[in-house]
Amino acid sequence: IVELDEERRASHQRHVKFREKIKKLFDKKVTPRSFNVGDLVLLWDSMHEDKGKH
Repeated sequence: IVELDEERRASHQRHVKFREKIKKLFDKKVTPRSFNVGDLVLLWDSMHEDKGKH
């Protein structure tokens, strides 16, 4: 049981590290934008969006 808990912790740490790496790569490609009160923005209707695979 102890080995299983250790393996579970190690797996969780690898998963967290992987997610952080993916987030960093994604955030590199995103351009930050700021909006002010009164700005016109296009609303995205996510309810009718094609879901695709996920």
